[in-house]
Parts: sequence; structure tokens; C-alpha cells
Amino acid sequence: MFASARLRLTLAAPVVLVATACSDTRPTAPEQPLPRGANIGALPTAAGAQILDADDVGVGAEHFHWLPPIEAATVSGAFDGALNPSIRICRLPNTGCTTPLVQFTRTSSPAIVVNATAQSYSVSWSTKPSNITLGDYRAEVWIATRRLGFADVRVVASAKDLKNVPSGFAGVQTGKAIDLPFRLEQGIIASVSVTPVNPGIDSAYTQQLTATVRDFRGDPISPEVPVTWASVSPAIATVTSTGLVKGITLGKTIITATAAAGIAGIDTVEVVRPAIAQIVVNPSGAEVAVGDTTRVWATAFDSRGGILPRQVTYSSSNTAVATVSQTGLVTGVAVGAVTISATAEGITGSTDVAVTPPSVVPVARVDVSPPFVQLQVGGTTPLTVTTYDANNNILVERPVTWTTSDEAVATVAPNGVVTATGPGYQRIIATSAEGPIDSAFVEVTGATVPCVRPLALPALWFMAGIPGSMAFAKYAAVFGEVPPATNSGVYYPIRLDPFAPSSADYRDNLMNCPAVGLTLGAATQIQTGNQVGTTVEALDTLFARDPNATWDPAANGGQGGVVNSTAPAGTESGRVIQVALFETSDNPGFGLSSIRFRRSAYVFIDSYVRATVDESGAKAGDIVFRFVRFGQ
Repeated sequence: MFASARLRLTLAAPVVLVATACSDTRPTAPEQPLPRGANIGALPTAAGAQILDADDVGVGAEHFHWLPPIEAATVSGAFDGALNPSIRICRLPNTGCTTPLVQFTRTSSPAIVVNATAQSYSVSWSTKPSNITLGDYRAEVWIATRRLGFADVRVVASAKDLKNVPSGFAGVQTGKAIDLPFRLEQGIIASVSVTPVNPGIDSAYTQQLTATVRDFRGDPISPEVPVTWASVSPAIATVTSTGLVKGITLGKTIITATAAAGIAGIDTVEVVRPAIAQIVVNPSGAEVAVGDTTRVWATAFDSRGGILPRQVTYSSSNTAVATVSQTGLVTGVAVGAVTISATAEGITGSTDVAVTPPSVVPVARVDVSPPFVQLQVGGTTPLTVTTYDANNNILVERPVTWTTSDEAVATVAPNGVVTATGPGYQRIIATSAEGPIDSAFVEVTGATVPCVRPLALPALWFMAGIPGSMAFAKYAAVFGEVPPATNSGVYYPIRLDPFAPSSADYRDNLMNCPAVGLTLGAATQIQTGNQVGTTVEALDTLFARDPNATWDPAANGGQGGVVNSTAPAGTESGRVIQVALFETSDNPGFGLSSIRFRRSAYVFIDSYVRATVDESGAKAGDIVFRFVRFGQ
């Protein structure tokens, strides 16, 4: 065996060979030595002044060693004398030695021979041929297409010149021969193969790849040689350090497994859309009554049982018995049995559905459409109603009862057709036999109200129309935002034409309501009448007409009403006045030049606060209104 210590020959003392001639010719200076740690497969082929084998850690090929007199070696593996290496001799600088000056093989003359005793290969290279002149040469050791290492040799003119051969070269005198001995051990990496070959990977799963590193006999190398895994396109598929590939998106990528020697195996992996293996339609054994509906749903699975998001096409085996929509809604048509199928990508699943005689399924929900309509007086519009069971299945031909909360605004026919009879807001209600209800709001505009007081209140205060509901309004010399927590809103004090803008006219209009036409829904000019003094005078007069009247929530059978009134029998308290109601969405701010009234209401003036002065010096006061009823 060879010495275990690492010994480098000092090539200033080259192989002792007898020179056949003398010459003062000097070769050009060699190129820089190869860098340590570089992969031999990636080395510049023109580099010189280097002897490279397995002892050059991180650079040389494993299990290949030059032997003395080229180099002393540190060996540890088992000698392999059954390989077929070659030696190529090229002039430096070379271009990869694709066309060597001479090449030695196991069958060339001279041939590379195996010395079993010395556990080496060797060949004698003679420099006698005419194409071998003075200069620098490289001897490269190859097996098949893999270069294992090389030694640089300088051919000099005389024995004297051998003493001047620089470090990194073996020297030989021209016309002489130099022995090129080397050692090959078991475990030289020849190839890396990856299995399975060209797999298709479902994008929802992973695929384990295996790399096998083989020697030049074609046998797997033991112990296993580690490899480094990489994906050329990680956006398509990634690979872990153990070779587990995961599909990311559809497409192809190359996965490489690189051994320590820089030799790689490649595999083309295609990430494919998972194929449907089975479609299951649920529920199994469903039933639906004639005229009713039920829903089925389909789930696609791959071969591993994973759920696939796929669009399916539904069909019925007999549409005279039951139909099915493309959302899986099955409608019973006639008593019988039917098969409902779901198909996608050539795969079909199905379930049987029994259609039973019509049955009464309770109505759980009622939907009226449209939810809001707007009509002129005398106009009509149809409302539609849809009934549902507790599972949100549509129930057909289920009767409902249509009612109106105020026929003075709108009436409704048994078929849901609404007729506008007077201005205002109105709920049209549809009630099923089982109790669930829904409603739509109807707004009727365009009628003329003959007389309203010059006080405009927001309609939303009285939207519910509950008698006795309270609204706190403010009157002031200057209008602005409502102080927080003091009032629920404001009103617009207006003076309706044709009265002149005098305090007396404003006060008279507020007390007595002279006949002034007001078209609901149309823009009405705002004419300032918010003088504090005249407003208070008018309120004083109104209260003087019926000073003891109060609102009693228990009156009229709990509906509420005015009690202790001094008004004659059959007449209304003088403190009940008619005012115009406007939509805040139509009048988003204050100080507008016009206003739109949607309906009118009768209100009872419950109380008022005489004018006060706030911090800004503006006079202001509060009025409390109670809703009595809607008016024309």
C-alpha cells in the first residue's frame, strides 16, 4: 500500500531523464495555476502549471491519484483494475483537448497497462515524435466522457534545463520518455440517474424522486453518494433536499440531482391538472313532491380521494318526471322515479330522486318584489311574491293575502296589483297562510294638499305612523346644526305664497292655515318665516284655544289621543295642525332655496319652550309634536 502521509514532489527536481540535445530555447511563462476548490468540469481548459487529482480537495475527481514520479498520493479506497481509462496529450494552452496530439488506451501502442502488484495504471509517453517540440503539455486522464484529472509536463532541451522546470510541472528532456502512472479506485462517479422518469404530478400532490449514483461498471455506488436537488423553475415545481417534488402551477420544469463530482442527472417533471376519478352526487335517495324543489350537489374526487373544484353539468333522465337546473335545483313534475346525473371531463356520477304526490310543505319565508315603488296618484303597479320552505327551496302556487295599512294612500288587489289613491308612504303586506310575511313600501306623490301650516318636518320622524310618537323640533332666528342630545331634528319654517313676507301674515298662516295649494313631490320655494317672536305669538294663540288639552297614551283603546280638550263634540283640538313632511335625502342641508314635500301629517302640539338665548346670542326655542295621523 501507499504511504498514508500526503507528499508533494518538488517539481524543481523533475524526473531524471537523459537529454539527447541541448538548447537555449525557453518556453513562454506558464499560465496561472488552477484555483483551489473549483469543480474540474468547470475549469478553464487553457490553464497551466497544475497537477490535479483526488488529493486536491474540492477540485480533483474522487478516487483518482497520480503516482510517483508525478506525485505522491494519499489513498484510502480499494484499487479498481478493471476500468478502461485513456490519456490524452495536448499542447498548452489547450482548448479542451478535443484533438489530442497522442492518445493512449488499454489497446493502443504503447498501451496503458495495469500493475496489480503496484495497484496502478501506467503508460510511457515518448517525446521522440516530430510533433512533440519544446514547450508545455498536459496529460489528461479520461474515462469515457469524464475527465478525472491532469498533469502538466514541460519538455526541455537539456538535462540542465530540467533543474529550472517550475513548480506545477513535471519535466522531461526532449527525445526521452516519461512514465505517467496513476491509480483508479472503486467508487468513481460515472453517472446519476433519476427515477421515475418524466413523471406527471397532480398539482395538488407531491412526487418522491430517487437519484442513483453509478460507477463506470454501471453499478450503484455504495455507500450512497449524496446529491443536491434543484428545480430549474421553482414557480412550476419545487424540490426538497430529499428529492420530494411539489407541484405549484401547471407546466414543465427540469429537476436536477447533482453528485459531489458535479455530475448531474436530470428529470423533466410536468405539473398537470388532477384528473377526475369519481363524481359523487348527494343526497342519496332524495325525494321531492310534485311542484316542489330540492337541491342536489356533486363533488368530484381524484384517484387519491382528494376533492377537486370542478364545474359539472346536471341532467335528468326523464324531464317529464323531474327537471334539474345547472345549479342542481331539482323540480318535481310528475309522480315517478328519475336519475339526476352530474358530468365533468367525461366522468359521470348520479343519484336517484323519487317524485312524490304534492304535499303541503310549510312556508318559512316570504319575499315581496320590488321592495319599493313610487307612483303618482291613480297609478298602478304589480307586486310579486315568492315563498320558500325552511331549506330555502321555492314553493310554487302558495297563496298569500295582500293587505294595505292605509287605503287612503294605496289599495292592493288579491293578485298584488297596487293602486295609488292619495299622497303618502304606505306598506303593502303579503301574508302566507302559515304566518310569514313580507312587505314593500309605496310612495305616492303628485297630489295637491290644499292647506298646510308653514312648518316642514322630516318624514322619517313619523315613518312608522305610530300615534303619539314624539318629535322634538327647534325654531330659531338663525338655523344651523341641531345641538347634540337636545332635539331629534329641525324643521323648516316656511311662508307659503301668495302671502307677503310680513310677521303678521306668517303668524296668521301658522294659526289659521289660509287655503294654499301644495303639490307633493314638487319643489316648493322656501320663504323665510322663522322669526322667533311671531312663531311664539302664534303658538301662544294656538294654546289659548285649547289650554288644557293633553296627550293620553291610553286613550282610544291604547292607541293614544287628545284628552281634556275644550273643542266642541265631533271636532278636533285647535292644537292639532296639518304640516308638510319632507325627505331628508331630498334636502341634505340647511339654507336651501327649495324643498320637496312627500306627504303631510296631522300633529298635536304638546308643548313648546319660549325663546331663549344661546351662547352665540341667537334666539331659539323647542316645540314637542305628537303624531296623530297622516293627511292628504
